[in-house]
Amino acid sequence: MKQHVLRQTDIDAAVKDFTKKRSLSDGAGLMLLVNSPTSQSWVYRYKVGGVEKRLGLGAYPGVTLTQARKLAQIERGRRADGVDPAAAKVQRKRTGVIRMIRERGCARTKTILSSRVCMTTADT
Repeated sequence: MKQHVLRQTDIDAAVKDFTKKRSLSDGAGLMLLVNSPTSQSWVYRYKVGGVEKRLGLGAYPGVTLTQARKLAQIERGRRADGVDPAAAKVQRKRTGVIRMIRERGCARTKTILSSRVCMTTADT
């Protein structure tokens, strides 16, 4: 399995010379999706039961090539342990939201979750 074929110069050229949407593969499931000159995102591709799934790893340049490689390696480790990375991410988010609601006491009124902030509003 070929890994780490993507270089920073490849990314810079794809962003600078943007003409259409494209994906740049780094190997072993890591891809950079170039959607526009201002919108790029890292994705880890894998299969569960023969079905391809994609897990977002973050926006470029906020997540660098080196960081994306490390994140993809972590997710590959989870796959090797038999865990679906996307399902695990959803579970982590749910756990965090439930913990936040309990800590802030937002259980009795209508709860609005926005930007990881728990706000309560009166029922209408």
